[in-house]
Amino acid sequence: MTGPTTGPTTGPTTGPTTGPTTGPTTGPTTGPVTDRGSGSVLVLALAAAAVILAAGAAAAGQLAVAAARAGSVADAAALAGASALAVPVAGASEDPCARAGRAAAEGGGRLEECRVSIGGAPGPVASPDSGQLTGTVDVTVSIDPRGPAWLAGLVGPPTAQARAGAAGP
Repeated sequence: MTGPTTGPTTGPTTGPTTGPTTGPTTGPTTGPVTDRGSGSVLVLALAAAAVILAAGAAAAGQLAVAAARAGSVADAAALAGASALAVPVAGASEDPCARAGRAAAEGGGRLEECRVSIGGAPGPVASPDSGQLTGTVDVTVSIDPRGPAWLAGLVGPPTAQARAGAAGP
């Protein structure tokens, strides 16, 4: 069978065909294998990789913002705690760590640790000039990051430390 084939072939061909075939063929094809359609698969794979990278970058950005927020909340909590130290000795005093905890909660954080150091002495020390307590408040604050919960599970919540109080001599 030589020449163009115009109808369906129903059996194996015994010779070379020289034209297009226009019907279903039976039997194995021995022509060249083409990569037709592989570009679409490649484009889809690249698009999926780009989406995954963008999601990772957004998650990392959220962690960076949460870390900055933790620093700000820790500063506010330490200052609030130190202000509790700065009340006149005769006045009603408030626990510095309780005040720091409230300030951290108002800022969206959680007070993890609070230490009060008062002039290196075991008890409150009054400043001879003003009658106020002198000392420092050290706090550690954590923030729950906004965004996917799995991300916080991987790296833990961002934390920050701050110190506030009377300046040293």
